[in-house]
Amino acid sequence: MNPKENDNEIIELTDEELDEIFADDDFDNGEEDAEIRSFYFSNPDPYAKVKPRPDDAPKREFSFDEKGNIVVKNPSAYWLPDIKIVDEHGGTEYTVEDVLRRVRRCKPYIYESGGVTVTGGEPLAQPVFTAALLKALRAEGYHTALDTSGAGALAAAREVLAHTDLVLADLKFSSEEGYRAHTGGSLAHTLDFLALTQELGVPLWVRHVVIPGLTDGEAHIRALARMAGQFHNLQKVELLGFRKLCLEKYGAMGVPFPLADTPEMDAAALCRLEDAVRRELPDLA
Repeated sequence: MNPKENDNEIIELTDEELDEIFADDDFDNGEEDAEIRSFYFSNPDPYAKVKPRPDDAPKREFSFDEKGNIVVKNPSAYWLPDIKIVDEHGGTEYTVEDVLRRVRRCKPYIYESGGVTVTGGEPLAQPVFTAALLKALRAEGYHTALDTSGAGALAAAREVLAHTDLVLADLKFSSEEGYRAHTGGSLAHTLDFLALTQELGVPLWVRHVVIPGLTDGEAHIRALARMAGQFHNLQKVELLGFRKLCLEKYGAMGVPFPLADTPEMDAAALCRLEDAVRRELPDLA
């Protein structure tokens, strides 16, 4: 990958951090036949593709493992991906047991038809923790639901889905162009994730945020309903009217909200689109 082509692929290490890596006694012991250590770097873009390397380019031996991490051997021999340091904006770290303690306090209010939904952000951005949490919740008898956009490595998602009773999947657009233009994601990848839920037999609800002027066309909604209807584990399609509850979070992070001037979705118009979904998928409850 050419680090100049996409800032999202650039990772920057300080001189001090590089010195610490190269000062490691195990980093390079000078023995040609010695085992070479592997160094793992998070891949910030689950859709990044490794571009063909020019014949005259220096050898850069790195690969992606099944969890989407960049795997590097002997960084001293070639380009070392930089690590971009991103400021943290609040948040608290929790262990699985920390979360379980909080859930247990609510157990009297969780009836037979209820359970625990893991949402975000994107829970598949932390697949190891999410899988461990869902597994622990199931072990204590809770119904588990995963609220996700389907982004991330499918191999990691498979492990999460092994402990999931219901998937609430956000299908954002009905075209690849819409996904790329507005989310940077991939419709094809999202459909692959939905196919994985079908393969594993996990019940599926598809959700779609209806945004005035962007995703509120009836033809778009009908196409999206047909797309969701191809999956045999589909139980429900929910249309969610666009709201601006996230404005405060964008402001706290100092990030402009791109839809700040977009009006919230009209309730009557949303009902008409729900009727269109029912006409496309009459067999759904």
